[in-house]
Amino acid sequence: MNKIPDINLNQNLWALVFSLAALGLGEYFQLEKLECAGSVFTLITGLSYLITPACVSILLVIHNIPYTKRSPSALVVSTLLI
Repeated sequence: MNKIPDINLNQNLWALVFSLAALGLGEYFQLEKLECAGSVFTLITGLSYLITPACVSILLVIHNIPYTKRSPSALVVSTLLI
């Protein structure tokens, strides 16, 4: 008997999956409130995928600013890694 592999998904991805499922079910069964809720949750979780990397990039650059006083190329290297 084959073991089912574990799939590790983060919370944002699970939220996106459930919100898209709610959106699809709302459209399929013509449930306006569920469709509206699915649309709102899909928009929120979709935006979180855009906002999170941007915030991490900004924080990484801010964190590396003190190191650029010692080595000016450190900021360039850190921004290239993003």
